[in-house]
Amino acid sequence: MKSTKKASVMPLPRDPGQCILPGNSHKIKFEFLMLKFKSVIGLPFSKKVIPFIIGLLSSTLTFSQDNQADSVYNLSLEEILNVPVSVSSKTSQTLDDSPGTVRVITRQQISDMNARTLKDVLNVFIPGMDVTPNSFKYDDRGEFYFSRGIYTDFSQQILILFNGTNKFSETTFGSPFVAMDFTLENIDHIEVSSSPAPVQGGSAITTLNLITRDKTIDGSEIQINTGYNSSDFLQSNKVSGQIGKTTSGGWHVGSSFQVYSDKGQAYRLPAGNGGFLGSASDLRDGTKNASNFTINFTSPNKKLEIGSWYKVTNKDAFLSGLSASQSSNPYNYQGKIFSTYLSYSPSARWTLTSGAVNYYFENFYQYGTPSGYNNYNYDYYLESLHKYAVSSHSFVYGVKAEFEGQSKSNTFVWKDSLFVIDHSLQVAPNSNRTILSAFAEDNWKVSNHLNFAAGGRLDHYNSFGNTEFTTMNPRLSAIYDLNPNMIFKALFATSFRAPAIYDVQGNGIPPLSGQASVKPEKIKTTEVSFLYKKENFRFRVVEYYSNFSDGIVFSQKTTTDPLLYASNSNSIGIYGTEVDFNFQPSKYFYLFLNGSKLSYLDNAPLYYLPSFYLNGGTNLKVKDLNFNLTGYYRGVRELPASLVINKQYASKAQFNSNLSITYDFHGTKLYTLVENLLNGDYYMPLSADGYLHPLRKRVVNVGLIVKL
Repeated sequence: MKSTKKASVMPLPRDPGQCILPGNSHKIKFEFLMLKFKSVIGLPFSKKVIPFIIGLLSSTLTFSQDNQADSVYNLSLEEILNVPVSVSSKTSQTLDDSPGTVRVITRQQISDMNARTLKDVLNVFIPGMDVTPNSFKYDDRGEFYFSRGIYTDFSQQILILFNGTNKFSETTFGSPFVAMDFTLENIDHIEVSSSPAPVQGGSAITTLNLITRDKTIDGSEIQINTGYNSSDFLQSNKVSGQIGKTTSGGWHVGSSFQVYSDKGQAYRLPAGNGGFLGSASDLRDGTKNASNFTINFTSPNKKLEIGSWYKVTNKDAFLSGLSASQSSNPYNYQGKIFSTYLSYSPSARWTLTSGAVNYYFENFYQYGTPSGYNNYNYDYYLESLHKYAVSSHSFVYGVKAEFEGQSKSNTFVWKDSLFVIDHSLQVAPNSNRTILSAFAEDNWKVSNHLNFAAGGRLDHYNSFGNTEFTTMNPRLSAIYDLNPNMIFKALFATSFRAPAIYDVQGNGIPPLSGQASVKPEKIKTTEVSFLYKKENFRFRVVEYYSNFSDGIVFSQKTTTDPLLYASNSNSIGIYGTEVDFNFQPSKYFYLFLNGSKLSYLDNAPLYYLPSFYLNGGTNLKVKDLNFNLTGYYRGVRELPASLVINKQYASKAQFNSNLSITYDFHGTKLYTLVENLLNGDYYMPLSADGYLHPLRKRVVNVGLIVKL
């Protein structure tokens, strides 16, 4: 029934290049900085950016050379093995002592690659992980993370932590970074647990822990990057900076900023553009503008830490919602996130952490006529963590209370050259849930050669749509050091992903409909691994079997019903093998190779994801020059038979390689990064035939890094 409420009218400004869309009025002060930089980011680069940077650098001359003493920056392979990580167990452990399969991507590796986003490093360093620039079903914009062959329609089975604390927004749609690419200039290192880590909570099927540089940096650093392609010449501009100082009283204050824009690349395959009738140069996958700001305060004794992060990204709508939208107003794909946490340790054994995440998302696209929607999410939590050691046992236990939901959502239609709110439609109703959790784990050192770990987590959800459920997820682990060079591990763990609002109550994006009957997604993993290591050599093989059940998918109830309803799918069994090889004879040269092979029970195909992964790279430093070459191969992607055009162009195997050359002149670095070195022509499949997301052709980046 059509609503009788009066439509809210938003007039368009006279200048169409300055169209103000819903949500843009909710600006916070940092967006003023983005606007100030806008003229700097534009052309010509040499006349605007260089004088600006010189002025910015001159204002930081009082700071000392960047001190990386507490940073995972310039470590040997042996030293990396002793880096403390907490991604697996909420307590610091070395890689070899952590339950399951845990890896670290260091600042050194990120810097050697001159890597730009999480996608760049995860795709080459983590076997079995597929990070894509879009979702496969409906081409949502942003980086999407798929690990060990697990995939469902809307959501991602991954938990992303920020300095071990914040969970990012996943309430309306189960995705941590809708509309955003997580850039790496402020990342010190990345901890990755490919094994389920149930003590971390919901979605910890795969877990990333992003450790930031603003926690430790003493000094300042500025990065400038421009990207070029053969069609448009100048494609992107980016300016980033980090600054930190330890005061005379022992407090450490650190901060980072970033602004960038990327016009993207024009669509190049008419057969896959969804019948777009405009010029190909107007259908682009760019980022109109983006800005990023962080700040961190740490007390002298590290008992108190406060960290905050704000980011806004305004992308082209492109093919979002399986609808081709030109790269101009009023179409866009925008996300804003503000995340903050406070951690206080009254004693060495007890830590209290509170935090909040507020997130805004909007998508305006061409769907016959301009249409769109937005939503506001929030998440607030309080956690009490305790650590206790007695004899050969180390205990970690705690409780957590969390409140999250959607506070507002609007759907917009185009009427008489205006966007108006359609009160009869809503992507999902405003809803919230309360989560009460308790967790515990005991690490028992049985002998000098044998460690056992046993624990789990209990979560009770008063969830969306008046639903309620309780889930218990255990983990058992054994680690046996046969000798200093050989380690055997075994693990059994379970984890889950709770339904998002749209899974339960969604109704505003026809023909998709959420259902209150959907249950949490679950995984059970059994895993064994063998590690052989020497001072400069490391080889690991991992064998695992995962049973993934109750994946949430959208499908028809009958062939005559046009709607797609949320439901839980049958379980799927996944057998996997992962292999890692690392060789680093000196700090001037290293080589790595890793891969993964997946197979499915009863040979059932898992659409969209490959079953074979091969990644590798090498780095060589010769005096002041550093050469870095990385690449990754993805096998064939199985697609439904109905996707005839998509199978022709987007199911084939893919290979991508990057080459980076850096010249270090007394701490000032000049670099060239060539992305897609071989200029491969590849596409990502979508769920409607004739819609393909092209991967970018070759981009040549030129950059400058200055430390003061």
